[in-house]
Amino acid sequence: MVPVRFLLVDDSEDIRELFVRVARGRSDVACAGVLTSADHLAEEAARSSPDIVIVDLALPGREPTDAIRELRTCMPGCKILVYTGREDDAATQAALDAGATCVLGKSLTVLELLERAKSIVTSPFIKSP
Repeated sequence: MVPVRFLLVDDSEDIRELFVRVARGRSDVACAGVLTSADHLAEEAARSSPDIVIVDLALPGREPTDAIRELRTCMPGCKILVYTGREDDAATQAALDAGATCVLGKSLTVLELLERAKSIVTSPFIKSP
């Protein structure tokens, strides 16, 4: 099986290291790259060609929803999984309006997020907006 490649965008070093460490121990997912902000998201996604982008909504620099919108324009077929600690409906709706495929809460473990990412990429029923 070809691994699902993800690009992770998170400003937490601990979270980034955890995603990379978990992915290294699995054959079904692979880390295509990591970013600490959404400033160069579209460029990095074009360079690394991930199957899915996993992006936190609370980032320094460029507003993640703006970067998601740009990514959706540049790579319309790219799946985008947003995960957030925010519990307000406005943030979720803003991410979906920008082009996110799915929004999940940070209450999920890294393993659960990677399983969801894999499902989003491989499901014939989940289409990018």
